Amino acid sequence: MEMTEQSTRERIKIRVNGEKDLLKQPRYSEIIAAEIPNSLLEIIPHAAHAPMWEQSKKFHTLILNFLTTGAGGKG
Repeated sequence: MEMTEQSTRERIKIRVNGEKDLLKQPRYSEIIAAEIPNSLLEIIPHAAHAPMWEQSKKFHTLILNFLTTGAGGKG
């Protein structure tokens, strides 16, 4: 299937944030996600700026679920 500009815009996007991130606070991610069509925002509890390391199991579960189903969360 050929990628077109429109099909790229229609794809679901995911933004992942740590609940305790002081550099990119969740409230800013909420604003960004609200402005991006077809976007999901996932806030990972007990994680700061590097949720992929701080809560790696939760992060990887979330990403794998997103890649296989197109949805966030636990699935």
